[in-house]
Amino acid sequence: MFSLRRVKNLAIMIPTSTLLESHDEVRRSVYALLESGASGKLKATQVAAAVGELVIAKAEMASLVMDLFNLVDQETQATSAGGKKDHRERFVSMYKECERYLPEATIKERAEIETLGETGIVKNHKKFFSTTIKLKTKLL
Repeated sequence: MFSLRRVKNLAIMIPTSTLLESHDEVRRSVYALLESGASGKLKATQVAAAVGELVIAKAEMASLVMDLFNLVDQETQATSAGGKKDHRERFVSMYKECERYLPEATIKERAEIETLGETGIVKNHKKFFSTTIKLKTKLL
């Protein structure tokens, strides 16, 4: 079960160097929050407000939230193929709501290309994908 107060207190008390590595309770709680939003137990605006509070309380939480968004993203993609399209639609709506609290560079770096296109973060996800591949190839 997600408790915003508990997670915020843990995030504030835990040193930044170990926050993202070793605290399963924080990860589980944030995952429960995102999963509750994707499954419809919480509204997208409620999830976004909680994510915003976490990121404001400790900026490093944005990285953890993005990692867990990617996990829930993979799960909703798999379930939407199995017929649960409403689960995926709720996830995309939640993602759009939370976008304002997460750094744009982090979102574009870590999110799946298809998800960026679905949420409208990137207008033309195919062009973005080909540009990213070209850039990475030049860096090699």
